Amino acid sequence: PAKGKGWRQSGLKVRGRSGIMKTNAAERRGCFVRTMRQKARQVTDRAIICAMLDEMDTMYLGIHDEPAPYVVPLNFGYAFDQDLVFYFHCAKSGHKLDLLRRNPHVCVTAAQFVSYAGGSVKGHMHDYRSVIARGIAQQIDPAAEPQAFRAALARLLAHNHRSPEDADSPVARHLQMWRIVCRA
Repeated sequence: PAKGKGWRQSGLKVRGRSGIMKTNAAERRGCFVRTMRQKARQVTDRAIICAMLDEMDTMYLGIHDEPAPYVVPLNFGYAFDQDLVFYFHCAKSGHKLDLLRRNPHVCVTAAQFVSYAGGSVKGHMHDYRSVIARGIAQQIDPAAEPQAFRAALARLLAHNHRSPEDADSPVARHLQMWRIVCRA
């Protein structure tokens, strides 16, 4: 679909005209896929999903907490080969990390508001894009997986229009890299 016409995807879920990739085996593999109510808005084409993610600069990470979910906005990078994998960086301690270590099952949402479709406000016609994916968060240990750590950091930097040389910054030694594997 053309930009401005709307898409949906999920499960991947891509929403706002977004969508869902679904397989029966997906739940057994930890994908936690839910079907979309408005299937006409579902997007399953990886190229379209990637084009949407390329336009988004913030993901919202939903983490299990009590008595309510804890949602954190983060910048991100991603790869979509066999599975959709999100990458994010953070400090080495904090509430988010405590929660992720307790329960790594998360929900990621990335969204972009485009416009009021057709200029309608009272009709609540909003044109937006979103990708919603459930997955499992895993810390990338730079000692055990040095190539994966550098590749994740490179993807995050590239997605955020940063120079690859920033990976060699002294600050990089003081952060953690995480991946969220969302089985497609």
